[in-house]
Amino acid sequence: MRSNAETVDAYVKELQSERKNSLLQLRSLIRKHAPTIKETMEYGMATFRYGAGKYDFIAVASQKHYMSLYLDPNILDRYRSRFEDFNIGKSCIRFTSFSQLDMAIVEKMLSESLQK
Repeated sequence: MRSNAETVDAYVKELQSERKNSLLQLRSLIRKHAPTIKETMEYGMATFRYGAGKYDFIAVASQKHYMSLYLDPNILDRYRSRFEDFNIGKSCIRFTSFSQLDMAIVEKMLSESLQK
């Protein structure tokens, strides 16, 4: 479901509690590695921009049946084998609950994304 929210805060308010908690935890991890990251809403997703390149962003989307974490496809490819039980796209990991994710791996991917 694409959101019409104009800010990440407004997007968070639209979400059901478990998804809201998931997004807030991811947002906290992103800010831990990049406290001054620019938050925007792009394509109906909470987006965290750290550069001007095509894949210089991290995004989180709440879809009808799952949530998605979008990252640079090159970084995701390095960790793809760690997410064999997940539905993974070219640049996203789809999950139904934040607790399903191995946070140590997610944090490594976020850190690598933000250091490039």
